[in-house]
Amino acid sequence: MDTARRLGWYPIKIHGSAYQLSGLPDVLALKGGRAVWLEVKRHGESTTRIQEHRMRELEEAGCIAAVVRSPAEAAAVLGVGEA
Repeated sequence: MDTARRLGWYPIKIHGSAYQLSGLPDVLALKGGRAVWLEVKRHGESTTRIQEHRMRELEEAGCIAAVVRSPAEAAAVLGVGEA
């Protein structure tokens, strides 16, 4: 969240509930009409099958969806498309 803010993105933490799709990534970052979804994992943790499925769906919808394990990885993903 801090990395996204520092880079000028508007980050939103996604809290799972019974009223939303399961498997959505943890953070939605918005900037300049772009949407980037970040699934935050600790080193050694893996995504679940439903998370992988949701990330593919988001990419098919034109979003960037990525797993990040550090602020540096998040910055690298959020730097995509910067002009």
